[in-house]
Amino acid sequence: MPFISHQTTCLTLVFLLLIDFIDIKLNIFRYKHETKLPIPLYWLNDGIADCMSMEDELNDIWPTCRSSTGSNRRVFDNTTCDNVYYCSHASPNYIELDQLCDGLDDCGEEISVCAASHHKSVNFFNTISNGDYHSLAYCLPGLDSIVKLAIPCVEEQFINPDHPIVGKIIIPILKTPNKTFDCDFVYGELYVFLSCTGRCINAPCIRRPLKEYSCPNHNHHSRAITLTRNGRLTFVVKVKGKYTNNFFQCDNKMCISFDKVCNLADDCGDQSDELNCTNSFQCALSKIFISRNNICDGQVDCPDHSDECNSECSKEIIPGIYLKISAWIIGLAAFLMNVLSLKRVIANQWPRSATGLVIRTFKVLIHIGDLMVGIYLVIIAFLDSIFIGESYCTKQFDWLTSHYCSALGIISTTGSSISLFSMTFLSIFRVRSTAINIRHSPEDIREVKIKTGILFTMIVSLSIAISVFPLVNYFEDFFVNGMAYSNLPLFTAAVNKKKHLNVLRAYYGKIRIHSLHWRGITKLLSLMFSDDYGQVKQRKIDFYGNEGVCLFKYFVKSNDPQKYFVWVILTLNLVCFVVISACYSIIYIGVKKSRSLVRGMMAPSNISKRDHSIEKLQQNLTKIIATDFICWIPFLFICALHSFDVVDATFLYALSSIIILPVNSVINPIIYDDLISKRTIVFKKFMRQRWQQPKPTI
Repeated sequence: MPFISHQTTCLTLVFLLLIDFIDIKLNIFRYKHETKLPIPLYWLNDGIADCMSMEDELNDIWPTCRSSTGSNRRVFDNTTCDNVYYCSHASPNYIELDQLCDGLDDCGEEISVCAASHHKSVNFFNTISNGDYHSLAYCLPGLDSIVKLAIPCVEEQFINPDHPIVGKIIIPILKTPNKTFDCDFVYGELYVFLSCTGRCINAPCIRRPLKEYSCPNHNHHSRAITLTRNGRLTFVVKVKGKYTNNFFQCDNKMCISFDKVCNLADDCGDQSDELNCTNSFQCALSKIFISRNNICDGQVDCPDHSDECNSECSKEIIPGIYLKISAWIIGLAAFLMNVLSLKRVIANQWPRSATGLVIRTFKVLIHIGDLMVGIYLVIIAFLDSIFIGESYCTKQFDWLTSHYCSALGIISTTGSSISLFSMTFLSIFRVRSTAINIRHSPEDIREVKIKTGILFTMIVSLSIAISVFPLVNYFEDFFVNGMAYSNLPLFTAAVNKKKHLNVLRAYYGKIRIHSLHWRGITKLLSLMFSDDYGQVKQRKIDFYGNEGVCLFKYFVKSNDPQKYFVWVILTLNLVCFVVISACYSIIYIGVKKSRSLVRGMMAPSNISKRDHSIEKLQQNLTKIIATDFICWIPFLFICALHSFDVVDATFLYALSSIIILPVNSVINPIIYDDLISKRTIVFKKFMRQRWQQPKPTI
């Protein structure tokens, strides 16, 4: 029977708890014996003496928690007081939070509610039982053709260590494939049957011989003493007209049936039915059991995250040493090069011509945007390597729900948008200034300054709006990815809206909640718990909390409510790339055509200089088009494939935020700043000379 985690012990224990699922009532039958065992705390001061000393009914020794449940909540000491989970249609009308989702149905609907909230891996080892006959689903008659092609099934009796036993004993018949199994993925009676018949790989039999006085919780009228094949006394119990002793004895002397052994639930109350099983993993702090195929699967199942944060696997903001190094190199390079470019562009005398003024303004904007991307990368690299480091795995939801993550997302998105929009308008202006070669009067320059200032403001404002819009509370139903909870066993990981709705349906029954907003979900969920000691702590995982790098959520599915916003931004980026490529292609073609015309009109001494400047311009134009293509077109293509469920590109978030998208922030200063470009050329010549210099012979 289930015991809550906080218990007391006495010499007379109430034991057997039967649940009548038809009437949805709890019928409790108590049997006394002289063994010191725990009793549930809700039996304290319930009007029935369960302990021989009657200490469970003494009012002055059991502290009481403040409660709005309408009943006294008895605890060991005042420090154990906490909120409780309200049972929807069962008695007791509440259970302690640390008793929730422990694998035992203490509350009527607890199993279904927890099944709706927790991630469970698919189990292919299903057992079909019919009376004493137990067959693996693989061996069902309808699968004869598959069985013939694979491994044939055989039938055998389950002979436990006590058999044969005098009397009419139930002997289970097993039908399983004729091979040994990896029993890490079978549970309950099938695990016991397979492990004790030698059919499991590295899984010892956990069956324990039963003595005549074993299992005091089965001391009722159908119990009979009999002999084993070795002449040792044991007992049997009548079940459905036949006698059986297929029980597992816990360390606390309590006995449970085989279907409750190695089933990921502490049915004994002392964990002895799970500790020696090879098919489970015990969480470090909460001590609950989960399936081994839930370890390191990317889904958090333990409240302390120990299934995903251990020696076998872990999670960091930036995965892999190469990406970590790249983050530092690209981040520092983007930061330093754009600071140097900004300093030179702003410090130099501003041009008096309209064309020079506009070009200089857009260059400043490009360097500002790329500088913001560099700042973002340096901060991410610092947090990953120094500030958070290896502790990120256990603190990931604290980070993903923090304002710092949102702020980094805003910086990254704003910076990349400013840079992209500025490059787009700069390319358009260069085509226009090339096609319309007119000189502006001083009045024209003032007008250009005003228009340039307006355009400057529009680019910055639009970039900020794009980055901040997903964080507006009014639109949370479209942009909130999920909720994270603190110290709530019902939810161990980030919980999206769909999982919330499944939990509410399991708790409240068939109600129309498919279109609930986040506010309605929060309200209904809070009603499942008391608020005597503060409300349920809930934190939003917003648009930028999708991954630890806090990047704009470029990868969305077709059923994602954020898809339209993301698709609009991706389309806008694609349009900007097409415009940039088209403009510089027009300039490139124009320069190439004018080259032959100019050669016939210039003196021979000036032709080589002119050819050199034209060749340099063509190289810069080629670099601009090529780098934009390499960065954006493959990335946009992957985003499209992800949206249509062709590939799952979620794992590319870190690569995208560290290398694919920020690389332009390093290249742009080289292309758009003449001084950086010249210094880069000098550095290349220096390295080439050093490489070509003959090495001294010894």
